[in-house]
Amino acid sequence: MRISRITPVLLLLALTHVAAACGSAQQRPASGVLVLEDVTVIDGTGAAPRAGMTLVVEGGRITALFPAGSQSLPAGARRLDAAGGFVIPGLIDSHVHLASTERPPEMTRGLLRNALLGGVTTVRDMGGDPRRVAALAAAARDDSAALPRIHYSAVIAGPEWFASYDPRRLAYWSGGRAVGTAPGVRRMTDTTDLAALVREAAALGATGIKVYADVPAPRLAALSAAAHGAGLRVWAHAVVPPGRPEEVSAAGVDVVSHADQLIWTAAPSGAVAADREVRRGLLRTVAPDGPAVTALLQGMRARGTLLEPTLLVMQMSAEPGAPLETLPAWAVSVTRRAHALGVGIVAGTDALGRETPNLHSEMQLLVRQAGLPPLEALRAGTQRGAEALGIADSVGSVAVGMRADLVVLRADPSADIRNTQTIRYVIRGGTVHTRTEPWETPQGASPPPG
Repeated sequence: MRISRITPVLLLLALTHVAAACGSAQQRPASGVLVLEDVTVIDGTGAAPRAGMTLVVEGGRITALFPAGSQSLPAGARRLDAAGGFVIPGLIDSHVHLASTERPPEMTRGLLRNALLGGVTTVRDMGGDPRRVAALAAAARDDSAALPRIHYSAVIAGPEWFASYDPRRLAYWSGGRAVGTAPGVRRMTDTTDLAALVREAAALGATGIKVYADVPAPRLAALSAAAHGAGLRVWAHAVVPPGRPEEVSAAGVDVVSHADQLIWTAAPSGAVAADREVRRGLLRTVAPDGPAVTALLQGMRARGTLLEPTLLVMQMSAEPGAPLETLPAWAVSVTRRAHALGVGIVAGTDALGRETPNLHSEMQLLVRQAGLPPLEALRAGTQRGAEALGIADSVGSVAVGMRADLVVLRADPSADIRNTQTIRYVIRGGTVHTRTEPWETPQGASPPPG
């Protein structure tokens, strides 16, 4: 179960290598008509693969999808050498932090470029300096950009969270403004004008609002209603103190992160979410398939609340012999239970990756440990990620009219999830990217068979 941690020194060396190696891509611009003939299409919805298909791309969109040889091809179409390959939607990492701490901009761009070359065509940023993330998102809007599409959040929390969170990070996020007053990083109280707060987030270009802590459930519900009315999503940890997971879901949050926090549904009244003694007691007494957790998960399913388990980052950070070392195992078990009860599972890493994206590791853990079928793990990393962002009508699946964000694999990921690493081409908005650097198996993953 345990995944070894990376020391800070090794991480710095690795990131330096990333920044130096990020030019390892061949790129063909999106022009004219692109055709992928005789491929197997795995559309990201959980449906069975369709072999022997031809896919046509024009203007950055999928314009036709039909059995090979059943229709004539557009005149002048450019054929991509993809016959025999497996086409999946571009992958979506639903939990990254691109500007939560200060680092050289070229390093962040290198990480993002490597993510794209590793099949990740879209990311959801879950908190940091919104100005810096907005600048990255602007650079990534062009379909020819060798970067994933970037959707980001405005950060909202109550006064106690701002008083207790890392002051250096908050100062960085706030860009010189008083902490809690910067656009996109706002302190919320009972008197905050929610409509104005939501308008500000929309004006910043945010896709959603990330709610941290110190937001009572009634206030969270009011914020969710205001955000949804403005077309924004609402994202949060599974626990938003003082609210429990069932209250967070009932308040209208679209996605909850971190499966381990679901255990707090059975916490004693008045317990503090950071109390390790309480959590140790919960681990001894609360079963992932017990009545309290089952009721929570059934409520999430009924409301359409998505669960982003973040299994990998939990296992990366767990120390041998630590008091909470069984918590990653509980998170795996509750993810298995959530899937069995029909809760939508979203794949997010909370740690984008280095030479290759960690999303491949997260999807492997969903299969190997949580028991999802490979097609459902793929769905967690594609269509469900698009649902989390509210953009499932344009990305996240392979269908006519969708953006041409695609990955062409050499081997079948529905037979073995490890095959998501057998990348031949990455197509973003019709532009074809080819990795020229060797593949490095990301932390926590196993290499593809053979």
